[in-house]
Amino acid sequence: MSIQIHPNEQAILALIEETQIKLGRAVKRNRQVLDLTQCDLGARAGVHQTCISCFEKHGDMTFDLFIRAAHGLGVRPSELLQAAEGQEPNNDDDDTEGNQSIEFRKKSQG
Repeated sequence: MSIQIHPNEQAILALIEETQIKLGRAVKRNRQVLDLTQCDLGARAGVHQTCISCFEKHGDMTFDLFIRAAHGLGVRPSELLQAAEGQEPNNDDDDTEGNQSIEFRKKSQG
């Protein structure tokens, strides 16, 4: 007996998987900009390096890992999600940087 998945459900599952992969890539990009190893980010986030590796490579993540990785990178989770989706993050704290990507802001601060 096989399980039938509604086409709308298939589309949602595909979108979730695609977003998780994009988030993993955004974590990797931002980690590299900060010149951090996966071990460094894991230590900052309170998780093992293998969790960071699986997140970056395959998008394997939980909501908890997503929040921890953002914290370890020093960004808000919403900024990381916007970067993953290719949008420019909004920065309510400083209007002069509102249109810059997370990566660019981190480079200019370092």
